[in-house]
Amino acid sequence: MTWKTGVPQRTDSRWWSGRHALACLVLLAGPACATTYYGTAEAWDTNPERAMPANRVGGIEVEARQGDIGVEAAPGDSVLATARVGRAKTWGPVSGSCPEAADGAFAIVSDLDHGHLTLSLEPEPGDECVVRWELRVPARLAVTARMTAGDIEVSGVRGGLQLRTGAGDVRVHVPEGDVFARAQVGSVRVWSQAPSHREATLATQVGDVELTLEGHRFEHRKPAGAGDALSLSGTGTDRLDLKSHVGDVFLALRDPGEGRGDAPER
Repeated sequence: MTWKTGVPQRTDSRWWSGRHALACLVLLAGPACATTYYGTAEAWDTNPERAMPANRVGGIEVEARQGDIGVEAAPGDSVLATARVGRAKTWGPVSGSCPEAADGAFAIVSDLDHGHLTLSLEPEPGDECVVRWELRVPARLAVTARMTAGDIEVSGVRGGLQLRTGAGDVRVHVPEGDVFARAQVGSVRVWSQAPSHREATLATQVGDVELTLEGHRFEHRKPAGAGDALSLSGTGTDRLDLKSHVGDVFLALRDPGEGRGDAPER
């Protein structure tokens, strides 16, 4: 997974401004309405990193207000977490601040409870901060990731995913496993290489739904109105539940051109 450091992921600021204005209407209140987020930081102030053994871990959870969350499967049985923290490009009233500090201003804190590992930053970043989480984890782990405003990307994890963003895109490549993905304002795009699935549900209230099977597009009758929905069932065990409030939803099953969902050798 490649990350662009200090370079806007969305080059058209009007795209982010418009989407976050719409997110305010959808979400009504909260940090998504406090700032306009352009997908990058003015400067990266600190870059805490932490490595942890994962032999007692079955699942991992991370949450951020605005920025990005990226999770990638890696060999071995440990978790490597990096959190880039910087000042967000914002306008309008903000309630918090992001300290202009050297390395060490923030620290990654972990809490392990019955096999569930939760990661957070201390002190808690304010509303003017962008946090870009980068996690390298064993493929077997279950992953929970939540964003108020920003993108989530996961690759190679087979232990099951619970992903949610208020304003941003969700992009997933997995070899197998359950996927629950929600975007209030943004697209959901999933590639799964599992040989079969128990059920798959795709839905959006405003947008389009698309499904491909082994590279072939699955045609369906779109319902009347602004939204779209599609569901199918099979003989496998994995469940895929993909929904957006405002945005497109895409699912590719066993796509021969998408090998990035393959987990690394353990």
